[in-house]
Amino acid sequence: MDQLPINHEAESVDKIRDILFGAQSRAMELRLTQLEEHYQTQQKNLRFEINKELESLRALIQTQSVEHQDAHVQAVTQLEKDFDERLHGSKMQVDTQLAEKQQEINQLKNELTQTKQDLQQVHDNSVKRDTLARLLGQLSKALSAPNASDTTRPPTQARVV
Repeated sequence: MDQLPINHEAESVDKIRDILFGAQSRAMELRLTQLEEHYQTQQKNLRFEINKELESLRALIQTQSVEHQDAHVQAVTQLEKDFDERLHGSKMQVDTQLAEKQQEINQLKNELTQTKQDLQQVHDNSVKRDTLARLLGQLSKALSAPNASDTTRPPTQARVV
């Protein structure tokens, strides 16, 4: 039975507390509920804004990445074009120089052939002169010999080489 009065006393204390502080307690609970709702709303709004900004940043990064990639492609394309132009210019220069050198070689071949022909002609003339000198020497000996008065004898024929 002792328990019954303790329970009853506890209920009485709760009733007194509810009478004294009930309105204030309910106001606090209402205020806490409103704050929680406000906090959740703010949290949702903040998440939405963060996601929106994140998507915006992703789009910006994507755009800049594409622009940067396009700039690199254009730079590489320009470098390839410049390289091709230089290569073409160098090829033309080498072709021109090669043609000039080939022309010089042909000219030197012609000069060498002409010089060779000239040397052959000089050699041939020299041989003819040597033969003529030998013939004249033999004729001179034949004419100055002691029986030079004998003109009936024909002179010795020299061989022409």
